[in-house]
Amino acid sequence: MENKYTQHAEFEPSKLEQYETCPASWILGRDIEQESSEAAIRGTYLHGLMAELADDEAKTLKKWDGLSASDISIEDGAITPAEYDMLILCYEHLKDIAPIKDWKFERKVTLLDDFFNVITWGTVDAHCVIDKTVTVVDFKFGGTPVSAKDNLQLQVYAAGLMSEYTCNSSINYIFQPMRKSFNYDTIGNSGCHKMRRRLYSIMERCREEQVIFKVNDKCNWCNFNTQCPVLAKKKGSLMVRDKSEALTADTLQKLLPVAKQAKKEAEYIIKEAKSLLISNKECIPGWTVTATQGRREVADANSVYEFCAEILDKDTIMQYCNFTLGKLEKEYVAAFKEKFGGTLKDAKASFNEGINAYCKRKSDTITLKQK
Repeated sequence: MENKYTQHAEFEPSKLEQYETCPASWILGRDIEQESSEAAIRGTYLHGLMAELADDEAKTLKKWDGLSASDISIEDGAITPAEYDMLILCYEHLKDIAPIKDWKFERKVTLLDDFFNVITWGTVDAHCVIDKTVTVVDFKFGGTPVSAKDNLQLQVYAAGLMSEYTCNSSINYIFQPMRKSFNYDTIGNSGCHKMRRRLYSIMERCREEQVIFKVNDKCNWCNFNTQCPVLAKKKGSLMVRDKSEALTADTLQKLLPVAKQAKKEAEYIIKEAKSLLISNKECIPGWTVTATQGRREVADANSVYEFCAEILDKDTIMQYCNFTLGKLEKEYVAAFKEKFGGTLKDAKASFNEGINAYCKRKSDTITLKQK
């Protein structure tokens, strides 16, 4: 059975963990039409470009090279420099795993039960088969961290492909180029049986007469989120919280998921308000926008150094020079592979070993995440 609006499976693999946490999101959200966000549309577009790149690398790279960085409309086939970097990074990692000719992209995978009835189906981003082992890759072009460990979506794809190719194991990857993260998990036949039991349990709970709500970190992707009374109540309770109340560990445990949702919603509202005011289509009473001059960037580092060296000593100038190591590494790796050959891993190792003695790390970034 399909969702009549999304043309996805009734229990689409990408939302199984959401349904597992909040069964109500399945029964109440399946027949609600939800517009795709700009980020989602862009992500789908980039998935297609990965397949295009694999199909004809030279032609695709030549086409991208001729596009204006300022023109990022999907209709013109353009991409931003950041998107280009993400696509190339994913492409290089695919080549490290297996030759590009062995990969298949954007392919429908169906999971069947023991009687060959369809349980669910979805579209796997990329997969290949090496020595009777399936390799599954899911591209995530956003910034939200995603783990391959016990990832239900990946496991569904893996089980379907293992059955199709008569394989006994699968390596399941999550590629997150924005985060420079490429993590994986493995699954065998026993893991697939365990996954099926978990999947049947989710489906059974979703179909129960009692509707079970639970606010969680996946609410933003739920079709019912704008109408959910529980989510609305939770967000309201956050806004009217008694500020004199001590924030104990128990209180924070209850408020943190809601706070993260409220922050995302607030950022979206501000973004839309700016867009409306800048376009001059409509005014928002009591609000306006102001422009702050953009910061300067060095276009000619040598000339700036020579100018300042007439007054300042070398050590003083170098205190304020900051290399963008990520982009410098990209250039080094490309030149290294062209000159010496070898793998992406070899080139990166050479770069890091060479510069480590001249670099120092900043303080660690502390990120709050749910266990």
